[in-house]
Amino acid sequence: MSLVARFPRHRILVSRFFGLALVALLIFTDQPLFSPATAQTVRWVGFVLLLVAAFGRLWSLQYLAGFKSRKVVSDGPYSIVRNPLYLFSFAGAAGLALSANHAGFLAALLLAYLLYYPFVVISEERGLRQILGQEYLEYCQRVPRFIPRFSGFSEPENYEIRAARFSRNYLEVVWFPLSWMVLQWLETARTAGQLPLRF
Repeated sequence: MSLVARFPRHRILVSRFFGLALVALLIFTDQPLFSPATAQTVRWVGFVLLLVAAFGRLWSLQYLAGFKSRKVVSDGPYSIVRNPLYLFSFAGAAGLALSANHAGFLAALLLAYLLYYPFVVISEERGLRQILGQEYLEYCQRVPRFIPRFSGFSEPENYEIRAARFSRNYLEVVWFPLSWMVLQWLETARTAGQLPLRF
């Protein structure tokens, strides 16, 4: 089995391990990127990006819920970019990186995202081509993979939503604002000297 095929299978495990590593990095090291005055403004920019990520993923998931791998979803966010979920997740990663005000955290998070998710996207698109065939190939020719093309936006007057499936997604996006709160708590603890020895 190729590396590309194996990556998505272990996504949850890899994500949890990496998340713990990032938390440890914040607790045990101190590598500020911005001055205290600038950092506060940047944190709020990060918070806005996290909100964009949360609402953007909900917007995308309302179109996808219950239809993934069953049909070509090409309305709403999927009319301007093929992978809106990952695009909004990238906005969330950028928001976390800015909110943390930590050079190592920024480098690790963005580098990991840029190295990891292309493998996931390639694997998923390969599977969708096999399942959905020519219709999906035509969709790929029409809609870009990562960079949104807003001129292609289309949204139907009515759209069927699988409510039971979609409602589960609210818990998925809660971690975006919660992570910002955790970062603020860590910063307060760091300023008060309550965290372990850092280097």
